[in-house]
Amino acid sequence: MPNAERLFDGAYIPPWLVAPVHDDWERVAHLGRPMRWARKSVVYDIGAPSSEIVLIREGLLRIIALGYNGEQRTIGILGPGSILGEASLFFEVENQHVIKVVEPCSGLVFGKDVVFGEIIGKYPSLTICLCRNTAAKSYIMSTQLECTTFMTSEQKIAHFLYHLAGEQRRGTPLYHRLARLPLVAIGELLGLHRVTTTNVINGFRRAGILSPDADHLDVRDVASLVDILYAEK
Repeated sequence: MPNAERLFDGAYIPPWLVAPVHDDWERVAHLGRPMRWARKSVVYDIGAPSSEIVLIREGLLRIIALGYNGEQRTIGILGPGSILGEASLFFEVENQHVIKVVEPCSGLVFGKDVVFGEIIGKYPSLTICLCRNTAAKSYIMSTQLECTTFMTSEQKIAHFLYHLAGEQRRGTPLYHRLARLPLVAIGELLGLHRVTTTNVINGFRRAGILSPDADHLDVRDVASLVDILYAEK
């Protein structure tokens, strides 16, 4: 069997982005505008102009794609240390997704003139942060595509839970937020119907992979998740 840690912690990364907040952001904090967003509020909507970036300091957000028929799908989750708006700003296009708050958020908003006139060039470490943030989002999206293409419904959920177990093991604040996400949001994130998601999660609970507590996702058997991930389709 291939090394599970190497494969799934490397090639298949989790569908969320959280990064340490670089100390140099404090050096430019006075150039930003402090903002707070309440739960369920929309930070950006489709068509919002590309005139700023946002550094998330606290909270949790969803990146939501909208289909032509009005269908919504969560395609990524952003937490503390992540940055919003840099892709639209650099590519000079309007925002293409809805960014909605899952848990109350706070952050700093930097205008276009500040980003190009003060941050990029004058602060190489923050320029690298912006590049890494964009690269991480790219890998998250490519992993989502690969999971959708190659994994069964059970494996998609096992993949999500495998990485959730890592957050659980480290006792991160992110775990407590993700573990209480509505199953419908997890289903959207994985491209699954909520009924399918509920049935698989309940099956994992009956099998002892998850705690029977329906209040949150408590992973009890990581080895079985790995077995599912490597099972033949």
